[in-house]
Amino acid sequence: MTKPSISATSAETHEMSSKIEPPSFGTYPRNDQRPYWPQAFRPVIFLMAVALALSAMVMIPLALRAGKAHHALEVTGYVGGLSMMALLSVTALRESGFRHVRRSSRIHRIHDPRHGDGIIVPMRRGLTAPVMIVLLGGAVYGVAASTLWFIAGNTSLLPEGRDTPRNALLVAVLAAVALLLSSILLAIRIEFAVRIFREGIERHTRRRIFFSDKEFRIFLPWVDITSVDAEMNADLGRHPSIGLRTARPIPEGQRTPHDSNDRIAVLAHALAAEPNTLVRLLQGMKENPEKRPEVERPDSEDLLRPPPLRERFRAARRRKASR
Repeated sequence: MTKPSISATSAETHEMSSKIEPPSFGTYPRNDQRPYWPQAFRPVIFLMAVALALSAMVMIPLALRAGKAHHALEVTGYVGGLSMMALLSVTALRESGFRHVRRSSRIHRIHDPRHGDGIIVPMRRGLTAPVMIVLLGGAVYGVAASTLWFIAGNTSLLPEGRDTPRNALLVAVLAAVALLLSSILLAIRIEFAVRIFREGIERHTRRRIFFSDKEFRIFLPWVDITSVDAEMNADLGRHPSIGLRTARPIPEGQRTPHDSNDRIAVLAHALAAEPNTLVRLLQGMKENPEKRPEVERPDSEDLLRPPPLRERFRAARRRKASR
């Protein structure tokens, strides 16, 4: 396994790049099909997903009973809690290993007037919306629980033993914090997509943060790409990232905070494609020019069809056993 060397035009540029760039796995040999980012099955997190799902199911008869009694605020609280638990369960299920089960329908063929036919890989669903629903669901539950306590002394939405004004006030404060966080999240929107053509790769990023709206679009011809490296982005946790190293310096106005002088970052964890499948496709097109016309086929989106989930779990176990 080889690691790319970091070239810099000056000591200052080298220092800046070393601060920005995450550690790189480099590139495996061409016949080595080990996953860069193993997708392991995590039974403990899977059990957490099941427990959260059961908690959500418990709230259904409680909400129905409150509805029959015409307790609208109580029903509202149960619906908020149900939404929060259900989305947390789905998130935990994904983190337990059940993600990218099949090729996303969001990956499709496109035609660009400048670059011809290709494939677009947009952001995956479920990055911002689940967090928003969890926060809003928790806020609704907290507001309903504290309101019922302060107005009617009703403790039906408060956990057992938490029937004091102090704890009802704490629930109200947590609900207010959840509302504030959801409002901040609503003001932040990031759009990200990668388009793959016979001639090269285009990355498009749009960042809307409150009143700031910035757009970054860069096209890299294959001849300017020196390597396609699997990396690990450690900004918010450890997530798969793909580094595209270039022979020419990248204009500063086209860089995102994750880029450096001679490298752009493709945040693979945020895309709809399975990361290992995407990096293998890009590496294959970089190393084998004869493969580049394949992105113009009518069924080109199937180039990003991931291996069966069972195979990915098995590969993760083999990699763990070989350490």
